[in-house]
Amino acid sequence: MNKKQQRALQQIIVSRDIEETRIAVMEAGRLAELTMEQDKQMAAVGSIYRGRVKKVLPAMQAAFIDIGEEQEAFLYIDEALPPGWKVQNRGAAKPNIRTLVQVGEEKIVQISKEAIGSKSPRLTSEISLPGRMLVYLPSAGLISLSRKIVDAKKRERLRVWATDNLAEGEGIIVRTMAEEASLEHLQIELDFLRAKWKTALQETGKKKTPSLLLSADNAVSRILLDRSEDQMVEIVVDDAELYHELRVQAKAIHPSMFNKIQFYQGKTSVLDSYGVDKEIEKALYRQVWLKSGGFLVIDQTEAMTVIDVNTGKFTGKSGQQLEDTVTATNVEAAQEIARQLRLRDIGGIIIIDFIDMKQAKNQQIVQEALQRELEKDVTNSYVMGFTQLGLLEMTRKKVRNNLSSILTKACITCSGKGRILTEQEVAGRFIREAKALIRAQEAEAIVAAFHPHVYQYVQAEGRREKFAEEWGVMVQIISRETMHPSEYQILHVGKKADSKRFS
Repeated sequence: MNKKQQRALQQIIVSRDIEETRIAVMEAGRLAELTMEQDKQMAAVGSIYRGRVKKVLPAMQAAFIDIGEEQEAFLYIDEALPPGWKVQNRGAAKPNIRTLVQVGEEKIVQISKEAIGSKSPRLTSEISLPGRMLVYLPSAGLISLSRKIVDAKKRERLRVWATDNLAEGEGIIVRTMAEEASLEHLQIELDFLRAKWKTALQETGKKKTPSLLLSADNAVSRILLDRSEDQMVEIVVDDAELYHELRVQAKAIHPSMFNKIQFYQGKTSVLDSYGVDKEIEKALYRQVWLKSGGFLVIDQTEAMTVIDVNTGKFTGKSGQQLEDTVTATNVEAAQEIARQLRLRDIGGIIIIDFIDMKQAKNQQIVQEALQRELEKDVTNSYVMGFTQLGLLEMTRKKVRNNLSSILTKACITCSGKGRILTEQEVAGRFIREAKALIRAQEAEAIVAAFHPHVYQYVQAEGRREKFAEEWGVMVQIISRETMHPSEYQILHVGKKADSKRFS
């Protein structure tokens, strides 16, 4: 299922701390998506590099390319084909990878998929630069219009404009938001995207290989690029610098959003105030409760994700009544599963074991409910349907690490059977709470205790000093062996003189 039609009203909550920005998308008061972006994040999807081919693997029809990051990146034959080759050679056999790339050769490539676990980042040689209304393809030589633009006259108007304004070899994808745009605004965006590509090419003459030529748009910028005015209720930001930055961007590319951007100055962290933190916590549990009393059990493995649907409370019904109750529970489960896949950013193969239904028509009802809810998700998914064993098979595109793998790690104490929060996540939770407390109490000092592993993380790379400088207070941290690795404790917020008793 590739066509995305349904869009819910969204409230965007943005929280920035010293090392990370979090963007929460709320729909009907519930967390629907969470994006986390590290200040030092490398090899992000969309970033453009000039790399050097290190190894060609004919058996796999792929190559490893050094892009200057910790891991070499992977280029498959499908992503190595010359621009426009697929369009011009439909049905033809692909050339051998050795005819396209050679060891030592320099190539301009773009990250199409982040490193996931031990797997290398994926690359493409088909460069694309996304804007709000257009996606510029410097070398694709094709014009593609969004299927959601259905009016024939509007399609012809946009196609004629694109044909008249693209140079030879250039390509473009016209997005849905271009449907009502003036040709003048389309031209401004096309010129802007061309200029970005020109800047990237100019970098090739200034930098050694391998090197980063152009960073991907950050997650905050994509809020304005990827959403329409009628989709967003408000954008709430807790960082003054980011608030002003967003308003400047909105004025330039999305003027109607300017007054919807709000600055948060509450006494608790913005994520806590809007209920985001509680939703994140629940998204790390295996079990998800349904309003009907049933529940889901979500198990993620390296190979696939398996979701089991359970009735929970026994209804005591039989016959058609039981079938109707089971179907209703499965429909509710299907809707919640779609939400959980999106929230947890689960990709790859997904197997769902719904409660057994006797009638094929009810399986179809449940499958259609799942597909409708998946239409809210910008990440492509495909539902294959029910197997003979009554299991539903589907896939969801895997672009980045899932929520659990980002926020948690295997527990050493229980030999990896359980999971605990990463040191970075514990520190991040402390940062957000501490910032709000210091602001609310106009404190001079803060004292906090951590498990030794988290204590070492906070001490490393001058983090504690950065916190003190950012907040304008004295920051004292204490290591306690007795504390759980996923916890921290704020012991004091207030006068500097009162903090001495913790020394």
